[in-house]
Amino acid sequence: HLWWASQLQLAISSGRLQKQQAVEQANVAMIHIGHHLKRDPQNTAALELKGGLAVFLERWFDARDAYALLFENEPFYFINLVDANNRINRSEANQSILLTARNRLVANLREPMDVNRWVRTVELLGQIYRRLNEFQTGINRLDQEKNYILSNDPTDSLGKGFMLDQLISGLYVGWQEYASRDRNEFTEQDFDLIKQAFQRNPKSPAALQKLTHMGLFANASIGEKAVALYDPNQDSDPPHQVLTELGAKSLSVEEFDKAVRFFEQARQKNPQNPLLLNNLAYAYLKLTPPSPERALKLVNDAIQMTVQNPQSSSMLTYFYDTKGTALKSLDRHEEAIAALELALRDRPDNRKTIEALIECYQASGLDAKRYQERLANMVD
Repeated sequence: HLWWASQLQLAISSGRLQKQQAVEQANVAMIHIGHHLKRDPQNTAALELKGGLAVFLERWFDARDAYALLFENEPFYFINLVDANNRINRSEANQSILLTARNRLVANLREPMDVNRWVRTVELLGQIYRRLNEFQTGINRLDQEKNYILSNDPTDSLGKGFMLDQLISGLYVGWQEYASRDRNEFTEQDFDLIKQAFQRNPKSPAALQKLTHMGLFANASIGEKAVALYDPNQDSDPPHQVLTELGAKSLSVEEFDKAVRFFEQARQKNPQNPLLLNNLAYAYLKLTPPSPERALKLVNDAIQMTVQNPQSSSMLTYFYDTKGTALKSLDRHEEAIAALELALRDRPDNRKTIEALIECYQASGLDAKRYQERLANMVD
């Protein structure tokens, strides 16, 4: 039964099956797994198959049951278990799961393990401390592990100390994001936390992005200190996150040629980022002269990527707005109407979108009265 389930899972993961065929095969595989688990209910391979197939089938209670059993013996499965709980509205159980996983992983650090397992253990510990918002505790614990490593291996021959610094850098970034969640202005505390992140890992894309953003958008005092620590204009190979910040700043001051250049450089390094593609499309529309054909291709790619990733669906309203603007520039007014009305669904009071719809309706010889009335009733 387990062999058959494994073969069916391989066929599904190959991507060669149509969606309906894959669903049918997954359901058959689940039946085989069920038979195997009746005889061997703790079998790790069977439970892993059950969890993965249940996620594919969106049978979240089955996924939760499988990952709960796996978690009993291996704390690494906390991620899968937490996700399954979120899907079935049982997120209140996750705090206890995270605390249990944290304690077990910390205890495991003093047990013999190979390098790969150690790497996975400290990576997951970093994630847990961040999820629990235990930033200082996490930093202290990972520093303790670093001191232990270096006391036994002063040359850090395996690079464990370096990796721990990378994880600690991420905790400082997470700490800054958590501390600033309810405000828009940067403070000295924000700078100090990102400075710590940078000092731990001077190549951290997250820290470099934060410093770049501070240098471009923070008040003069903080901005000057951020640039003194990291000047993106002196970086010969900045990460895509930094290039995206430079592009956003160029957009905000209407330097559209620069925005296109920065966003294109970022896209070369990160071609699968739909928000970046949309911003680049918008910049192309603002060029003199504009490039609506190029913009339309980019924003269509952004929409396609986002449709395949439901977690990013909240951005679709902005992408359809950009698409509608590109189509309007190409005098494809009826297609523009369809895109702009999709954009308006999530932002029904967006004045610019309504104005663009009115123009497209009128250019198509259609009655724009309902949008004219909506616009007239809007309060500035």
